Amino acid sequence: ADTGASDAGTDSGGGPDGAPLVERGVLTQHNDTARTGAYLHESVLTVANVRKASFGKLFARAVDDQTYAQPLVMLGVAIPGGSIHNVLYVATMSDTVYAFDADDPTQSAPLWKTRFVDATAGIVPVTHDDVGLGCAPFSNISGNIGIESTPVIDATTGRMFVVAKTKGPSGSQSYTLHALDVGTGLDQVSPVVIQASAPGTGAGSTGTTIQFDASVENQRASLLLANGKVYVAFAGYCESGNYHGWLLAYDAVTLARDAVMITTPNALGSGIWMSGEGPSADANGNVYVTASGGNMDVNTGGADFGEALLELTPTLTVTDWFVPFDYQNLTTSGNFYGSTGVLLVPQTTLTVTGSEVSKLYVNDTTALGHLNVSSDSQIVQSFQLGGTEIHGSPVCLGNMVYVWAAGDTLRRYLVASGTLTQVEVGPATLSAGQPGGELSLSASGTMAGTGILWVSQPLTGNAVQTTVPGVLQAYDASNVATELWDSLQVPGDDCGAFAKFASPTVANGKVYLPSFANQVCVYGNK
Repeated sequence: ADTGASDAGTDSGGGPDGAPLVERGVLTQHNDTARTGAYLHESVLTVANVRKASFGKLFARAVDDQTYAQPLVMLGVAIPGGSIHNVLYVATMSDTVYAFDADDPTQSAPLWKTRFVDATAGIVPVTHDDVGLGCAPFSNISGNIGIESTPVIDATTGRMFVVAKTKGPSGSQSYTLHALDVGTGLDQVSPVVIQASAPGTGAGSTGTTIQFDASVENQRASLLLANGKVYVAFAGYCESGNYHGWLLAYDAVTLARDAVMITTPNALGSGIWMSGEGPSADANGNVYVTASGGNMDVNTGGADFGEALLELTPTLTVTDWFVPFDYQNLTTSGNFYGSTGVLLVPQTTLTVTGSEVSKLYVNDTTALGHLNVSSDSQIVQSFQLGGTEIHGSPVCLGNMVYVWAAGDTLRRYLVASGTLTQVEVGPATLSAGQPGGELSLSASGTMAGTGILWVSQPLTGNAVQTTVPGVLQAYDASNVATELWDSLQVPGDDCGAFAKFASPTVANGKVYLPSFANQVCVYGNK
């Protein structure tokens, strides 16, 4: 039955098919390693009470810069001094991580704040100008480039893994992986400067080796915690410079790097960007990413994975792949495959991905399909949406998949008999522009009438390349044609500038919305 709630009981931050664990909050981007975007422990917010009269903005928390990362929430965190708090974690482009009380409107000061810069030593955030590379005016980033990706929390060890980009006194750029104590913000082990090399003769190589170059690599994809490792993915800045797609794995205890994968060892590009979505992992530990653009020759015995969906072992050996039949046209036009992450549909072997030609692809992990040069008939499904591009990754609640492409209407699909069937389209009003709707879901387990789809989107224009106003909306997950509430209905509920590629976070009766207005707004029942 279509209840608008989920039957895929998982712990937030856990695997897609495991038994429910003690609820700890939203510990990773889009809630779990399947990237479903669904918070399944929401007993306070319901279709009945998320309404103009009873729901709205409770308070906001000021931060020092724009927030590209999705806020995280951990429940029951011990803070030095003996207090226990539900904690809201916010990472900014000025290389700062904030820990706020997630519930108390009177406690505006952070519980702790950690910043990975030292101006007196000449260590500062990287800026847009530092990675110019001919990007302007098409850069996705207008200011600082500090913590761009969403961190991930290990509830067992109480560690938050964060990647920060900084610039030293000589102008050299570097990425550093940190493991912070969730209660204090202090490093639990020595931070690790991200370095790597791989065999190859591609762009930027010396002889037969390619060195990781932090000055051209963009760490946009959220972090993944799986298999006892932290996975960190890289792409480029607006397809400029000698960049490649890199995927690196670090031991979650020691931070020692133990696996390296490069998407184009003998060419250029093919970044793992995914509009900020993190790599996904299934119950068997397989890791999934999409790589956009770049050369593709793996079908003829080469080693370059342009425009590809990849399945990898925990140690990053590629075990299966898919490339759309029209990959050459996608690459040439700049309308890439892999503009979304990889949704692993719970209780199935299906993946759902998307492209910048507003097309959805449904693959089966038992055989991703490789390449058919004349069509994509070898995969489960591929079908065209309206609008222009898909950036907000599809999300899933039970047997329902949701997506809102730029310039299109909200769409809901039923998963049944191994395929997706469209059952409903949303409101008559189309998404105002790029990047479309950034989605999250909440529900109280399988309880009917509790499923809500939360959407953050720009109000006007192209938010990918400019800063524009945004709106937070709530829809009945069982009837997306009707809006329940939005942040423009009541003066004072607006949160300001849209935070592109960052989904709202729902936890414990509240919704946390990042904004480019240097704040995170907190919504709940009044």
